[in-house]
Amino acid sequence: MAIPKKIKQLTELALKDKVLTQVERQTIVKAALEMGVPEKEIDAYIRQATDERIRTIYSKEEMTHCPYCGALTPLISNQCLHCFRDLREARNITQQIQIPRNLPLSPRPRERPQVLR
Repeated sequence: MAIPKKIKQLTELALKDKVLTQVERQTIVKAALEMGVPEKEIDAYIRQATDERIRTIYSKEEMTHCPYCGALTPLISNQCLHCFRDLREARNITQQIQIPRNLPLSPRPRERPQVLR
């Protein structure tokens, strides 16, 4: 099913300030569901529209992927713009993980089995 023009307009309006709040998202989803748009389709559309908007604002180096939903999120954001989960907790966990210094940087090459002829 195609996304109705009204939903596209609502999404564009919500993204004008560069942020899609949870309330704005809920409003768009509710309107889309009332128009008969399947929830998966509207979620995919909102994700795509948000990603496109984010890419126009931030460079690739300023982006990361949310550890919870995998969506593109600005590094400066404390909350995922898609699933709205707190990213500070994930960053703290990542910083607490210590890699032992005696591990090799690359795995040892595998030995090939010798073929007997």
